[in-house]
Amino acid sequence: MRDKKTIAATAFCFSQIGELANEISANTQSAHPQIPWRSIKGMRNRIVHDYENVDLAVLWGTITNSLPTLIESIDALLASEADFSSALLPENEQ
Repeated sequence: MRDKKTIAATAFCFSQIGELANEISANTQSAHPQIPWRSIKGMRNRIVHDYENVDLAVLWGTITNSLPTLIESIDALLASEADFSSALLPENEQ
């Protein structure tokens, strides 16, 4: 892990994910407890406020182990929200 640009870019992406998680309403977070909202926001805080001490092994573990599951969970959440939203549209707008 000597490529400092890749590490910085990856850390930035994770900080953005955490920032966006902060924008998710408490109701939505409660309705989807399978998504580790608190951990996502915690990683963002660590990266933003203590960047020099970010454990690269933890970052790599998150990328390889947690991120694929998170993507699946978010995809499922978005699909269910899209299904719900389209059910509210008049039939001629679906």
